[in-house]
Amino acid sequence: MEKIGIMLDKKVISLNRRRRHTYERLAFYVEIGARLGLETVFFHADQINFATNKIKGYVWRDKKLVPSTFIIPKVIHNRLLSGKKATIFRIKKLEKISQVYNGIVTRNKWRVHKRLWGQDNLRHYIPETKLFRKQAFTDMLNKYSFIYIKPVVGSVGIGVARIERKAEGYFFYSSQTKESFQHVEELVQFVENWIKKKTYIIQQGIPLCKYRDRTFDVRVSIQKNQLHEWKISGMVAKLANPTNKLSNLAQGGRAVQLETVLGSLFATQSIPIIVRRLKAACFAIVEELEQHEPSIADLGLDMGIDRSGLPYFIEANVRDQRYSFFKAGEKAMFYQSYKTPLEYGATLYKKKK
Repeated sequence: MEKIGIMLDKKVISLNRRRRHTYERLAFYVEIGARLGLETVFFHADQINFATNKIKGYVWRDKKLVPSTFIIPKVIHNRLLSGKKATIFRIKKLEKISQVYNGIVTRNKWRVHKRLWGQDNLRHYIPETKLFRKQAFTDMLNKYSFIYIKPVVGSVGIGVARIERKAEGYFFYSSQTKESFQHVEELVQFVENWIKKKTYIIQQGIPLCKYRDRTFDVRVSIQKNQLHEWKISGMVAKLANPTNKLSNLAQGGRAVQLETVLGSLFATQSIPIIVRRLKAACFAIVEELEQHEPSIADLGLDMGIDRSGLPYFIEANVRDQRYSFFKAGEKAMFYQSYKTPLEYGATLYKKKK
């Protein structure tokens, strides 16, 4: 039986060795792999011995990870997210001897923005975005009633802030901070101190729909299937935390079934049209990203829907944690988000034969 490798974060491995739950459902990989005629094995990049062509990794036994040594699998689904140069070097080396899908993919939001903004057919989906500079910040703040600042590389809402311009002043919201300012100069000084010397982008705020007085975005799991075609495995609404205005579940956002949210906001006959537009935007976006990152096969897109029902791109997550589907009670979507990329991986063995 051929093996399919799942490359994981060290923390995920550590917790699963102690039967602790994480956002990854390792049992799903094993169950789906077995149905596809594959043995699923797990490891971190640091556990690869390139000299012996072996990995001291793990298999799934008795609801936990158990140590096991095996030959480097020919096909590997990368679920590891790391900015460490040594880890990236090892993954790049692995890509030379194995088929690694979702390998080293850019997490740079500015780079992704430029790729999408440069396409005329996509620009209407993309919020105006600039690299953080003092002048660019004040220009964007004067142009829009609210904006976001985000680290160029980041995830789960860490370091993201929303800034609102109102008649009574300026309001700053982040996961741990809420501040108000009378004068723009005070705000600029605060923001510059807050971001320190990190590279940030400034993103136009889109007036999104509200559900029960909370803005929301849509997490779209879009993945390659066994036909090597892009498929949407699930869509779920994420309601913003009313305190920090962020929709990330890690920052207090809440996942809700998309059907429920749209059903409360739009006429029944309009909903299929809105969903069709949203899906079309997602397919167009990933097809462009794939031109620059051929290994991508599993993305979580965050999309917005404005008050007219039109879709907007917010950001692409190269390691979708998928648990928003679980939190929303969308168990079939949750399972499908594991099944589709493994079905894709299984076909890579067939291509090798």
